[in-house]
Amino acid sequence: MPSLNYATVSLLEPLDEKEPLFMSIDADIKKYIKLALLPVDSYVQLYKKYTEVWNLDVDEFIEEWSAEEHSSQEVRELVEYHIAQRKQLEEEIPDEIQITGVKLVIEYVRTGIIRRKRRLCNALLDSYASKLRTIIRGVKDAYREIERKFNIRSDDIEEVLQLRAYVENEVPGIVSGLEIICSQVIKDYEVFDHFMYRLPSEDTRITWQAALSAQRIMKESTLALKWLDQDFNRLLQIQQSFLSAVSDQVDSAGLMVAGLVRFMDLEKAVEVYPEVMKVYQMVKDLQAHSELLNHRQAVFGLPLLQNLALERLGVDIAPFKCVWYIGSGKNALR
Repeated sequence: MPSLNYATVSLLEPLDEKEPLFMSIDADIKKYIKLALLPVDSYVQLYKKYTEVWNLDVDEFIEEWSAEEHSSQEVRELVEYHIAQRKQLEEEIPDEIQITGVKLVIEYVRTGIIRRKRRLCNALLDSYASKLRTIIRGVKDAYREIERKFNIRSDDIEEVLQLRAYVENEVPGIVSGLEIICSQVIKDYEVFDHFMYRLPSEDTRITWQAALSAQRIMKESTLALKWLDQDFNRLLQIQQSFLSAVSDQVDSAGLMVAGLVRFMDLEKAVEVYPEVMKVYQMVKDLQAHSELLNHRQAVFGLPLLQNLALERLGVDIAPFKCVWYIGSGKNALR
């Protein structure tokens, strides 16, 4: 310190940065810091190639990967690639390294890199298992929809015929397609056996349930066709009974229309008109019912009903309606 220039000055002043001794000390400190950082720089250069693995966002990678379609073979190859990389990392990354005279313990970094690779492999298999799980659940939902339709009992002949056509023509094809999907999923499950990946027991259960559903559904379809035939025959008997009833109702309506001739006094038109309208409405209802029965006849594939008597009733009652309508003082024909 006595060699410093400021020592000869009696005043208290700050150290001058340009003092030769100060500049020498500053240079030495910088040199020693640089030398001390050499192991760190060497470590950084040595582990720079692992930066990509260290910074890997597994969740983001899986999200992007899952958005694409992949076969079981592609999944197998990708997982094998990352497993091989993980084994290589385990071999080439030591727990500690010696740089010059400095010993660096890097177990934390080694463990972190290897864990990321292991997690990536598991995440790939998890994602593929989830995809197959979704497919199998879709198959089960399709089978449930078929069973739901099997349990439909209808009094509408059109619905019965549509359902019978569905069971006869569509169900075998649907079941065959679902069987192919199940078989493919079971084959794809081999990738999990290869890596000794443990699937959830629920996945295994629903997969085999779906695989065994095809035979059960086909048996149920045979039973469904039997009761659909029973429904067809039941509705055909009801149709025939309705046809017989219409004939009797037309005869009854004919008598009522013929009985309208007894009303002669126009002064009682206000009282007579409601009675005439009752008969008129009965005829109109019979005509509508006859049209409905003819529609059903066409659905059954049977000849249409030609009820000439009912057509004549519609013509015969029209004059009575007009006369008594005018006589009752109404302003417009209905």
